[in-house]
Amino acid sequence: MIELNAWAILTARKAFCSIALICMGLSQSVQAQSASVSTKQLCSPGIVGAVGESLKIKDFTYGNGGTIVSDVCKVWPKDETITLVAIAYRATSVDVLNLAVAMIDNGRNEVIATYKEMLGKQADIQLGRDGLSIDTARYDVTKGTRAFGVDVTRGTIMDWGESGLGRVRNLYVLDGNEIRPIIKGFYLSYWRFAPGSNLGWVNSETAVTDSTPAIETITLKIAISKSLTNDYFDLSIFSVSSYDDGFKSNREPFQYKLKFDGKQYPLNEMNKAYLKWLR
Repeated sequence: MIELNAWAILTARKAFCSIALICMGLSQSVQAQSASVSTKQLCSPGIVGAVGESLKIKDFTYGNGGTIVSDVCKVWPKDETITLVAIAYRATSVDVLNLAVAMIDNGRNEVIATYKEMLGKQADIQLGRDGLSIDTARYDVTKGTRAFGVDVTRGTIMDWGESGLGRVRNLYVLDGNEIRPIIKGFYLSYWRFAPGSNLGWVNSETAVTDSTPAIETITLKIAISKSLTNDYFDLSIFSVSSYDDGFKSNREPFQYKLKFDGKQYPLNEMNKAYLKWLR
């Protein structure tokens, strides 16, 4: 299930008032490869049908009583005979969304591999038709393995007043005939009112004053490192802060190296270091 990481939970406890977003992109190099994130490409009925049949899901369609809430497909640049698929759909008779990730053989329109997980309640997520996207940056995590990303964008901003989060990305690899997640619940957006900002609120019934609070944005990037841990390349994370009013941040860039533990890249220790850097 996609849920808040430790640093997000701790940040939530500091909340006051709200609104803003920032973007943080995972990429092969230090520079974000925004072009690798899919423009919206809906899946064909043939692909949807193949995935639904593979997962044995009834009414696996969009609209008219169907269970699908959002879907996206993208041909994999690494192997153009394969289409990457992400579909969010309602679980049977409850307001819970599941996420199906699949690979399709384009020539035969057959499912090569699938992975399924729970996203959460639609009432909380409010996922729209455009809520999913696929990232195909060159995540060459081993010499013969390239990962791909699936982004989930909530219909509502996840905020706690003076800070908040946006999109979340998972990274997946093909492992034999199965799709396996190697990064789960990596939030791509973080913002907060700059420390010492005058939030400018008069009271709940009046507008804000002319004193507009400065918003600090955090931009994170990932590079594939040359060092290896458990046969997977380490992931070097870089982060810098900036302010929307043009004020130059005095923060030193955040740097962290994610190491593969044999199953995935765990985020807990990085989140602790990130929280410390934010203070």
